[in-house]
Formats: sequence, structure tokens, C-alpha cells
Amino acid sequence: MTETFAVIIGRAEGNERDGFRVAWYWDGRSFGDKALAVKRGFELCGSDDFNIGVIEDGRLVSLWWMDHQIDEDATTLAEIGHECGLVHGA
Repeated sequence: MTETFAVIIGRAEGNERDGFRVAWYWDGRSFGDKALAVKRGFELCGSDDFNIGVIEDGRLVSLWWMDHQIDEDATTLAEIGHECGLVHGA
């Protein structure tokens, strides 16, 4: 399995009337090295307000904030990956 890393950005969107949700984004770039993905995250966001996604075989398999893995189940990771455009075989 080839493991790559991508910057995944979650943003709160919505309003008080319709409600809020977190929308997930990916810039379409992946990296063979986690440190390069972190560098790209700082370039995109100008802060540490991003996550690093670990991608295996075109699927988001884990989500990190710097060196801390975020506890998300496989269903949630699949939903985030799908929203970002990370689909199996991509």
C-alpha cells in the first residue's frame, strides 16, 4: 500500500437560520512526506488551522493535526474523503 499525505481543510459554514456544518476541502495535491504536506498547509492557511490526511489506495484512512491523530471512525473518514474528492482509485 502506498501512503501519501494531503492537506485537508475544514471550515465552518452556514448561518443561524439554516444552521452550521463543517465543509471539507483538499487542494488536489498529495505528498510522499508528511513534513511537505505540513509545509503546504501553512502555505495555504497561513496558520496551523488545517489537518493532514493520510491516503492509502485513494482513500482517506486517518486525519491528523500536526503529530496528533484525530479520532474519527472509518465512516466519518469516508465522508470527509468523499466531500474532498478523495475516492477509491483516484
